[in-house]
Amino acid sequence: MNKKEVKAEIQQSLSRGESKSRVFHQFSGKGLSDRVIANLIASHASPELCDRHAKLIDAMIVISWLQLALGVLIGIGLVIDLSLTAGLIITGLIAGFCYLFVWGFTHNRAWAYNATILLSIVNLPKGLEDFGSSPISSLVGLTLGAGLIAFTWYVRSKLFPDFAFISPKKVKGQFVFSS
Repeated sequence: MNKKEVKAEIQQSLSRGESKSRVFHQFSGKGLSDRVIANLIASHASPELCDRHAKLIDAMIVISWLQLALGVLIGIGLVIDLSLTAGLIITGLIAGFCYLFVWGFTHNRAWAYNATILLSIVNLPKGLEDFGSSPISSLVGLTLGAGLIAFTWYVRSKLFPDFAFISPKKVKGQFVFSS
């Protein structure tokens, strides 16, 4: 079985209400590594959890739209410094990249949460570069960045409880699931 077929069968099994542990044992050793199967199971968004935390998901979508708008404004600002064509190309790339996250949060995809956490962590030190010349704005940016990481992590933990950092939880070398 290929990954696409296994993913579809895992989604069907979980949608029928089977436990994640049982689904893992059912598909373990059937051609895909245990890590891939555990990731497919952990990244399944339970409809009950999505309904229960719909307001948190909506908040993530709003934040993503705001980031998209800010990215487009930055891209338009580049039109002033660069040529019109280069500025529009960069603006389109920024908007497309940001829209991937809007789409990911709207469709409850775990990769959107994991990528947001990772990209935010990577960008956090950049907030300290201008600390000497403008400490207040650097501190505000750093606080907003840390807040985004914490909030995204919180929402992801509510929707996808089987993730540790960015991979499925493991205890003593074995993957563990919430149900």
